Amino acid sequence: MGDLIPECLTAFLKDVAVWGRKKTVLTKEDMGHLDRLKLPIHFISGSENHMFIPKSTERTYQLLCDWNGPEHYRRTVYEGFGHLDCFVGDGARESIWPDFVTTLA
Repeated sequence: MGDLIPECLTAFLKDVAVWGRKKTVLTKEDMGHLDRLKLPIHFISGSENHMFIPKSTERTYQLLCDWNGPEHYRRTVYEGFGHLDCFVGDGARESIWPDFVTTLA
């Protein structure tokens, strides 16, 4: 992994550990500004991701669809992929990266 991603700041993981134990990381102020996320977003998850489970992207996707309408959002769960596999895993280039291109086009 070090050859693919040579530098990685990990200090933020302390915050992630705290946030991950909460029901939500959104504050009341955040909830009042979900309209700021009314832009194209493609939520992705690997079905085998046990760090950030696919259910979490489902909840976020649904929250934003309910708030801003579904036309801005897309969500895909890639079978057999785990944490970070969607970016650097075996087969990601063929199975997932084309979706990235479509999303960014």
